[in-house]
Amino acid sequence: MKKKTFISVLLLSLALALASVPAFAAGDSYTLTFKTEQTGDETNEKYPFKVHISPVTEGAPLPVNGETQDVSGSGEGSFTFDLTGRHAGEVYEYTLSLENPQEKNFSFDSSVYRVRLITINTEDGGISAEAVTVMEGKENDGKYEDPLFTASYQKPAPPPSSPIPVFPFAPGTGLDGNPTQLYLFLGIGAAAVILLLFAVVKRRKKS
Repeated sequence: MKKKTFISVLLLSLALALASVPAFAAGDSYTLTFKTEQTGDETNEKYPFKVHISPVTEGAPLPVNGETQDVSGSGEGSFTFDLTGRHAGEVYEYTLSLENPQEKNFSFDSSVYRVRLITINTEDGGISAEAVTVMEGKENDGKYEDPLFTASYQKPAPPPSSPIPVFPFAPGTGLDGNPTQLYLFLGIGAAAVILLLFAVVKRRKKS
């Protein structure tokens, strides 16, 4: 009987202990999303976008899923921040940019976004954040819900067609290397040779 009472008290104590843990402990986070778009000519390969986030504010929390995210072709990616221990009203600033590996036949978005995270209280007593995102150099264009990075692909230019061969001739001949003039010249020469041979044969017959 005492053993059962002890177990009951132990279970009750554990339940009370769990209930005393703040409900926001596991939910103090914020996820910043971004989009990628591959444009231009069609290609069978999906370009791997590499989007990088860098903290500007000292002590700003770093994403728990890494500071560089890969997205294959057109799609969506995100950075998740653990805000445990943070307080409402804190402001953290970051830059968001696309890595440019100078891939052949691709042109890459050079836009740089400035992201400002402002921590807020949630309804359940936790901590989350609101993001204010603008593009560097275009701050007056307004805020961006989801920063967008693009990479454009262009098919390689076809190889140039083989040029018409040019035959050099000595200056003063009147020929500039044009094949048509060359064939005409050769034709006239061949006709002259045939006429000359015909005249020689005719003279031999008379003699």
